[in-house]
Amino acid sequence: MNSIIHFNELGLSPELFRIGGFALRWYALAYVAGTILGWIYLYRMVRRDGAPLSREQVDDLVLWTILGVILGGRLGYIFFYHPAQYWADPLSIFALTKGGMSFHGGVL
Repeated sequence: MNSIIHFNELGLSPELFRIGGFALRWYALAYVAGTILGWIYLYRMVRRDGAPLSREQVDDLVLWTILGVILGGRLGYIFFYHPAQYWADPLSIFALTKGGMSFHGGVL
């Protein structure tokens, strides 16, 4: 018995809005919101006396974290879910508009 409810079965759209060929998805909005909120929180933390990081180091940390999450999420999706497809067509790795990121790849 399959009791998993998929997003589309709830009658919800995965897209927040679409303008021409560009669509902003809820998943992307979660990434952006999490990054901005984390960045603000880190800035507040480094204002305290004795903080182990400077604002410049926070900026560097956030930049590298964003790159790691995006690249890790994409590579995780490729290796965990569809490795044969990407071996057959390696350039499709860069087809980001077709979706494909994994949370666990981004965490790694």
